[in-house]
This record gives sequence, structure tokens and C-alpha cells, in this order.
Amino acid sequence: MKRHLLSATIASILYTPAYAEQLDPIVVTANNLEQPISSVTSPTYVITREEIDTRGWETLTDALTSLPSVSFNRAGGPGTLTTVRMRGQDGKGILFMIDGQMVADPGGTTLSPTIENLSLDQVERIEVVLGPQSGIWGSNASAGVINIITRQAGHQTLLVEGGSENTRRISATASKKTERYSLLASLSSVNTEGYTAVKKYGSAGKHNEKDGFRQDDVLFKASVSPRKGHALGVSLQHTTANAEFDDSNNPEQTATHNERDLLNKRAWYAFQHGGLNLKLSVSEYTIERTSYSSWGPYSSHGNLTRWSGLAGYTYTPHSTLQLTAGNERLQGNKDAYWHDYAGITHVHTLGRLQLTEALRTDHFDKFKDATTGKLGFKLPFETFSLQGNYGTSYNAPTPFQVSYGATQNLKPEAGKGWDLGISAFGATLTYYDQSIEDAIIYAGTWPNDYYTNAKGKNRFSGWEFSYSGGWGDWDVGLNYAWLDARDKNDTFLARVPHDKGTLTLDYYGFSKWHLGTEVQHMGDYHDTDGSSGKNLGNYTLVNVKADYALNRHFSLYAKAINLFDVDYYTAADQQTPPQYGYNTGGFQWRVGLRGKF
Repeated sequence: MKRHLLSATIASILYTPAYAEQLDPIVVTANNLEQPISSVTSPTYVITREEIDTRGWETLTDALTSLPSVSFNRAGGPGTLTTVRMRGQDGKGILFMIDGQMVADPGGTTLSPTIENLSLDQVERIEVVLGPQSGIWGSNASAGVINIITRQAGHQTLLVEGGSENTRRISATASKKTERYSLLASLSSVNTEGYTAVKKYGSAGKHNEKDGFRQDDVLFKASVSPRKGHALGVSLQHTTANAEFDDSNNPEQTATHNERDLLNKRAWYAFQHGGLNLKLSVSEYTIERTSYSSWGPYSSHGNLTRWSGLAGYTYTPHSTLQLTAGNERLQGNKDAYWHDYAGITHVHTLGRLQLTEALRTDHFDKFKDATTGKLGFKLPFETFSLQGNYGTSYNAPTPFQVSYGATQNLKPEAGKGWDLGISAFGATLTYYDQSIEDAIIYAGTWPNDYYTNAKGKNRFSGWEFSYSGGWGDWDVGLNYAWLDARDKNDTFLARVPHDKGTLTLDYYGFSKWHLGTEVQHMGDYHDTDGSSGKNLGNYTLVNVKADYALNRHFSLYAKAINLFDVDYYTAADQQTPPQYGYNTGGFQWRVGLRGKF
């Protein structure tokens, strides 16, 4: 299906051909307010529910890595430890949110959630904004923002799926929506015997002990509008998961596994009258995790509580001034810190010129305060547009890092960056350049180990290309990225691909059929800094999928993952050559039934 970058085109429903009605979707992530994507200055992508279903994506990383400049590393199969990188920066530079509220694990070493446990079954759409966004969203948005919008009331859905490695998946959503209220309940479960998380490098790993995975998700949402202009709502999302794993050099471990229990609660109130918009919300995200490894069990508790408010005034159809303020408390095990914030955002036009200005200040109780900002412009012409952005950013340490071992005077990482792009005829080309100083690193030796700020700057630059369009019954999507990520010594950073791209082809020429192909290419990348050691990249994967519409409500589908059974790795041990690598599973297949009412 189509996904346009800063374009007015996006697929509206599954099995819709290229010549269907075109839309200008409303997004909320770019500037923390509702606006059409055509007016956003930052590189912004929307991954819709329809696209998730069309591609048959199963995990958040499946969806995100279809975008340029986004890659991942995973320590085995589904549910194992996963790291997402955006424009070369790892998870501490990416702000993850669910329905606009930060989700993170304060008990870990980066303020990112357990990405491997963020299910797609309860997702309505995913909004991704690239570049420094701390001026809008605050901490840990130096590379960009990923906002997961959960399912909205209005439809009933059903999915039943089976596949290789005895994979079983089921999900169902029931909802009711009127002018006065809405209710939604969604359940999903996935269970697989999986495959060995670790295998001898270059081997098939078929005879090693399998590492299974199970996850269950529940989502409940309710809202009511007691009178015109007033609305309030609550949501609750609960996830339990159990994923088996292997140590990096032992494929035959049977007792090693991770247990996860995630709970996300939120309540909100909104008021709208004329051009005035007010919103108050309180949210709490908790994560309980226990890891049973060869070192014994280790348990961790994380809690993120947030109170926030915003007031916006739309004084012309294309101009809005908005104030935000709030308080956050982050706790990791027995360690905690809090911070207050306040910000102002101005989105407006001067003639045809579209402008964004933002300024935000964050006050912390345990380390240096931060003030960040953002400037953006977009200048549309008849057949093309120019857009550019400049922003400053910071990445806060976790409570675990601040209080760990012999750590003293740890401060946030500071960043800045800019991008410049041109869009025409469904294509966009963007160049970006960013830097991060005071990078937080681990140092010392136990029992005198600690976290500290490294001297010098890490630099991230590159080109991003994206195209989406249609010819007759064909939809075509293409994106490619060239990345250059280096440390203060001009050394290439580990596990960052030098280039990557995705090609999608979808055919809608048959009355009841959809045929789709997704081709992913990963360029060179190495498991250690300096492009040393084994090159894990330079591979191409092909996924194919076919859908058959039984009627207007139900469809059957079949999918082949890694059709040509390519043996590739996203991470391995750091020996030269590697002795063991983290398994990616090879060829896999799925068949299923999907319904929507």
C-alpha cells in the first residue's frame, strides 16, 4: 500500500488500487498538535493499519525498518532483546510513545521500552518523525520520535493465523462508537516454538534446541462526551510475555528466558471551543522484568508517571499557538528522579511559507537542566516543495545510570542537527547532519565501574530518498538511505549500515486478489566499531504475500518470509571470524484469515 513522505497521498483501505481517492491525513506527532501531513516541515512518515495488514508485518521492527534510516539488531527470534537505530543513533536517542505518552524502561541502560514486546495487533497507525525533536517532546528525541497510535473504536476485527515453527496467532477487537461515547476492547495472543536464538556462525541451526515465545496483550479504551466541546477518556494496555534466549556462545541452553509484565494506564480530559483547545492527562507506565540467565535470576522494576497539560489556540485555519507543561517521575528499582517542563510551539504561515517554531525547558532534580528548540520551514510551489529544519536536543540518563556504582556528575547528552529536503512527483530527497556530545558511556572495572560522559562529538549524516506512486493497477514504493555514523575519532560506529533500502510492489488487477512483494537490501555493517571484524551486512531479503477477498468482510492470506532462505545476521559474537551468531530464522511461512466489520 502507499505511504507518502510529506505528501497528500496515503492508502485508505485494504485492496484499494492506485487510482483511488487521495487523502491528506491528519498527524499529531510532528508538533504535538493536529495538522495535515502536507503542512509538516520535518520528515514524517505514517504507517497505517491497512499497510500493516497488507504487508503482514508481525513486529514493530518489521514496520519500522521499512522506512529509510531505520534499522535494528536482535538477539535471536521473536521476543528477544531488540535495539532500533534511527539515523545511526541507538534507542537512547529515539523517543517511543503510545498515544502521545512516553513509554520507557527506567530500570535499564537506555530510556526506551522493551521494543520486542510492542505488539502490532492493537495498532491503528504509527507516526514517525525524523530529526531532533526535543524542542517539542523533550528528552531522548535527538534522532526522532515514534508514536504508536492504538486502535480506535468503530470496527470489529478478527485474525486467526498459523505458520512455520508451530506459530499460532489470534487477535480480536470489539468496539462501539456514537456521538456521545466510545468503547473498545482488544485481545491478542501469539505463541511459537521458535528457533534457536544462537547458532554456530554459518550453520543452519536446525538441530539446536528451540527458543520459544509467547505474548498476550489486552487493550481497553473508553471515552464519553457529556456535553458539546467536552470529552474525557481512559485507556489500559496490559502485556505479559515469556521469551526463551541463549547466551551468545551456547545454543543448547534450556532454562534461560525473560519474563515481562507491562502495564500502561492513562486518563485524559479535553475541551474544545472555537479555536481554543485544552487537554489534561495523567499516565503511568510500569514494567516488571525478570531474566533467568546462566548468571542466575535478575529482576528489575521500572515506573514512569506523567502529568501533562496543553493549551492551544488556532487563530487562523493554518496557524496555531500552543503552550505545554508537565511533570514526570522516573523510577528504576530503588533509584528515581523527576523533572518539570514547559514549552511553546508556534505553527503558522506567511503567504505560502509554512513555519514551525518551538522552545522548551526541562528542569531536573539530579542533573543539569536543558533548554532546546526547533525551527522548520516548508515552501510549496506548483510542482515541488522545499523543506528544512534545525533543532537542538538532549538524551537524559536513566535512573539506573545516574546511581550506578561509582558514577558521579553524569549529565545528559547534548545534540543539534539540521536537514534540508525537496519533494516532487511523489518523491522526496533529504540530507541531514547531526552531532551528539557528552555521550554517556560505561567505564571502569567492577567493583569501581561507572557511567560517565565521553569527550568529543559523535556525528551522524546521510541522504534519504523516498518515492510512492502508482501506474494503473500497480502501487510502487521505494526508499533508500545512505548513512555515515562516526565517533569523535572519525571511526565508523558498530551495527550501523552504510546503506539500506526497500522496494515494494503491489498488484490490484484481479477483482478479489492482492499480490505484494517486499524487497529489503542491507548494505555493509560491522559488529564492532571501525568497520573491523566480520561484515554482517550486504544481503537482500524477499517477502511475498497474497490476499484473497472472500467477501466484503473476510479475506484469506498467505505469506512467505525470507523467500530465498538467506542466512543473515543482525548481530554476532565479536570474535574474528565470528564463532556464533544470533539466528534470524531463515525461510518462514504464514497463512491466515482476517475479518473486519
